[in-house]
Amino acid sequence: MHGTLHEVVVTGNQIQKILRSEKEYVVDYDFAGDNILVATHSGTGAHKTNKLFLMTTESDTLSVISLPEEPLSLYKSCVGRYYVIATKKFYPISIKDNHLKLDTPHNINLLPKMQACEYTTKNKFYYRYANKEHFDVRYGWEYKGDTDFHLISRFYIAAADRSSQLELMEIIWLIEHFRFSEAAKKSGTRYLLNNSTYSFIDLPLYTTSDSLVIFDLKKRSINFYDMEGKSVGKANIQFDWRGTQNVKVLTDDATGKFYLSTNNKAGGGILDELNINTGTYTSTRYAVRRPFIQNVKMHNGNVYFLWQDNHNGATAQLFVQRYD
Repeated sequence: MHGTLHEVVVTGNQIQKILRSEKEYVVDYDFAGDNILVATHSGTGAHKTNKLFLMTTESDTLSVISLPEEPLSLYKSCVGRYYVIATKKFYPISIKDNHLKLDTPHNINLLPKMQACEYTTKNKFYYRYANKEHFDVRYGWEYKGDTDFHLISRFYIAAADRSSQLELMEIIWLIEHFRFSEAAKKSGTRYLLNNSTYSFIDLPLYTTSDSLVIFDLKKRSINFYDMEGKSVGKANIQFDWRGTQNVKVLTDDATGKFYLSTNNKAGGGILDELNINTGTYTSTRYAVRRPFIQNVKMHNGNVYFLWQDNHNGATAQLFVQRYD
């Protein structure tokens, strides 16, 4: 394999379920220190319930509260605050002495600006402003209390932007001439092509202990910047990156290690540990032999994921495959 020989393939110990309730459908999860936040719903119609759990990694429930509406996802802000995202509102989560409480919710329209912030220091906010419609992504920072944006790096795919806008004009023309079937077909094709192209620049701002890290897939490089946004070096990407739809870079928030996660769908998941300083794989590969896993995360050297097992195929559950 390009980049390393993968001398060690780790398959892990037995896979374990974190939330052991068969009726709870796990929508999303996130790590809060040594514990896990788990958002769920269960039942249907008038009997539908929505819940938020605070669990230990050993499956003990520390706290559980009801949610006022169905959760869509969980979100951790750049300042470390956790939120439950719903359709029209998002709810701040307070965690005190291992007990959960929801604070006054915010209008969902405020969320995009908050999500643009990906990292913060004592006096700076670091942002990734993404304009998917025009294939434009900008990384930069602002001083706290200021609005001057200091650009670090920008990715813009001009050819894709022009082509997409021309296709949109064609779709509008078809609709105006009542050729709805052709418009729907062209719109579907445009959506798929746009997603595929945009995925090459739709990458978070990563950080290490002393630098900012931006992956440039077009030029196949990993770029490093200091906290002022000045370039301090780069590494050529030498590991395999076959497309972007089922491949993503993950970080372990506990260990700081980087991984390339490949979801082979029916074939399970593979996580290759990366050395970002050299742009290569290390000798360690983690394998999860379960089909159609979702929302894969690495935490403290263990792989967490959502999966619909054979016991209840209609309910997504949270599992961990341990490597200790």
